[in-house]
Amino acid sequence: MKVSPSLFPVLAFIALCNASVAARWAVTANRVLQWDGKPYVPFGWRVPADKLDAAAATGVKDALIELTLASDWKSVLENAEKHGLHYLIDVSDPAPKAPAFIIDPAAYRIENVAKDSVHTISVPNGISVFYLVLTTPDYAVANKGWAEVVDGKATITLNEPTGTFALLIYPKLKESRLTDYWEGFDVRRDDFLAKLIAAKAGTGLRGVVSPLGKAELWTPPVPRYVPDSTMFRIEFAAYLESKYKNVADLERAWKLLRPNLTDFNSAARLIPLFGSNRGVDSLYDPVNDVMVYATRYQNPYWDDMQAVIGDAAVRRTRRLARSISDIVDVPVVFEWNGWSPIYDTRQPSGNGLGISAIGLGHQALENNAASAAGSALAWKAQRWLVATDVSAGEMPFPNEQALRDVVSDLVGLGTKGWFVKWSGGSEAPWVKAMAAEAATSDIVSRSPKAIFYPENARFPANTMELPGGVWWLPTPVSGNRLDLGPEYEAYRIKSEFADYIALWRLGEPKKVKLRFTDAAGATITTYDGRPVESKVIRGGLELTLDNMPLIIEGTDEIPIPEDSVDLLRADHKSLADEARRRGMQIGNQLFIFEDAYRSFDRNPGASFAKMTAALKELEVKVAPYIWIEGESAPEANFSEMAKDPAASSERALVLDTPLKPESGSYFATYKFTVDLDQAVMDVWLAADVPEKLRSQIKIGIGGTNLAMPGTPQSSYGDGFGWYNLGKLNLSSGKYVLTIKIPASAPLYRMRIDALLLTPLPFTPAGPRMPRYVPGF
Repeated sequence: MKVSPSLFPVLAFIALCNASVAARWAVTANRVLQWDGKPYVPFGWRVPADKLDAAAATGVKDALIELTLASDWKSVLENAEKHGLHYLIDVSDPAPKAPAFIIDPAAYRIENVAKDSVHTISVPNGISVFYLVLTTPDYAVANKGWAEVVDGKATITLNEPTGTFALLIYPKLKESRLTDYWEGFDVRRDDFLAKLIAAKAGTGLRGVVSPLGKAELWTPPVPRYVPDSTMFRIEFAAYLESKYKNVADLERAWKLLRPNLTDFNSAARLIPLFGSNRGVDSLYDPVNDVMVYATRYQNPYWDDMQAVIGDAAVRRTRRLARSISDIVDVPVVFEWNGWSPIYDTRQPSGNGLGISAIGLGHQALENNAASAAGSALAWKAQRWLVATDVSAGEMPFPNEQALRDVVSDLVGLGTKGWFVKWSGGSEAPWVKAMAAEAATSDIVSRSPKAIFYPENARFPANTMELPGGVWWLPTPVSGNRLDLGPEYEAYRIKSEFADYIALWRLGEPKKVKLRFTDAAGATITTYDGRPVESKVIRGGLELTLDNMPLIIEGTDEIPIPEDSVDLLRADHKSLADEARRRGMQIGNQLFIFEDAYRSFDRNPGASFAKMTAALKELEVKVAPYIWIEGESAPEANFSEMAKDPAASSERALVLDTPLKPESGSYFATYKFTVDLDQAVMDVWLAADVPEKLRSQIKIGIGGTNLAMPGTPQSSYGDGFGWYNLGKLNLSSGKYVLTIKIPASAPLYRMRIDALLLTPLPFTPAGPRMPRYVPGF
């Protein structure tokens, strides 16, 4: 870590003094902060520095004080000491943001541009943009260039000889959403440490929160940023040399079609022109203004980039925390803000994890608290778990019970400290009462238990406290929900801290045969860890399932309930009989289904999945409803068709761009045919739509406009929901359904999973198609 030379003697002296005395604080296995051998379990205010006197006047003795780097820290801390407070300090300035290229060809693209045209692109914080002109429909590179950003806008002028084109844009920003762990980090660190030393904190200081400031993005969840930094490129080159050893091996790994790199430094400055899914098969050298051709599919460039960013984030935040503790000998808390290796690891940065709980009731958990607690509980990290920001939102809590409900959930999640956002002091009597209760409770001895579900399996799994005090919490790790028939729910999760299948029934408890090829290695327990009585039978296990999840470990096989196979075969026979009665051609579906069933004993999981897929294909042909996959739009100007494990076919049509549509709207068009003479159809849309966009979306079928509801009737996955668009009286014929997001919309972001038009009653169940059995 680079430290200003003037700080070296001070840090060395403080570290020596701290090493010579016994540690005055520690974090216990139950994530409690102990101070001078006693538990410190604060219940106080999160308060701006200029409101500290008013907050102290309420009689509440704990505070988290919001400071800016422009504040007079010394006088604020002296004031806190004068009031006899125990306090934490929090930096409320934004964290430094990295200069970076945005590489997102799905979002930054304009299709169908004319050969002679001018395009003005809004690029807030932009320095310049690199652009590619691609011929259509083959998407070959016809031209490239740079455009400067002036007053937040870049103007790109095309003057091609003939044809229509696609325009790809790669913005270069002076500040991106990504936290700057390089030059900007050094400046912020030195400013912060200098302020902290000069403040001369007294005996009331109990911790430092968010020493870098408020991070908009700790690390990118999906690859899209290439930091534009000399220090970063030095680190990137060192990583590449350590991993690949020689340039020739790097060129092969990155699939360069014309290898001519001279060293690892020249590799570290290359900018990819492809993202996760879209883009062109090239990297770009901005120093020499040349394109380096490379195959983008399964190219490890982005894995290398993400590894270097993640390593820098972890390494430098850990060092910063140690430097702070050397100066003031208090714990350092980093606030949770999206999944990141800073805290999603066995050894998170700092000494504590800050949790925000914003909203009322269950909303407060879903707005980050459950995910943050999941980070701590999944990795069993011995770090102080403290709720650094508890509020009802824009207004104070409406009553004491509303505050108690949120805090009760936070206590269940394992928090051992709570700071309520200052809103004038109206909640003071409740805060004082709850502070007194916390001081005399058994909270310090509690340690919550949890099981976990991958975010894309949200429904059937949900964030909640199960009987016995076990929490069901989301994580970002690999996994997916499993379709084991209409009477069961299940998902798989696979990570360093959890590798199991969770399975439960939807109806009454029932003795069930679970089919495995090899059940001997499987271990089955209840969600709270109790062994489950089971009997080994030919081809599997026999046990009783109820509506609480069982945990199945020790096998990579997916266990299949035997009665689900029986039901699947019965449904298939009913649908096949109905298809034959109507004279439909279903030979292919019959063959696939029967062929899969013949291999069931050899591989139950794979066989069942193939049978289920064949059944769904037959169901779409026979059922009176119309099911349309979102990604199947024959015409659309959305960003891309993207893989999404939470979606019905594990794919969705995605719009996610900051660019205004040049054609007046973003749209997706779907065609379908109604075979019934006359039918009243309920129209449903399964999609992820930001709340403020819902009223702007325009949906029409054959001249009839449909209204988008303000809230979904049922939610699933990471943001998807089912929206009932109303009823339509449709006669037989061909129809077109169009979804439009106008240019006037506040943002352009939407994921379309599926559309359903049905004359039958429909109860949403995640991404599942409705079950149809002829005659029932």
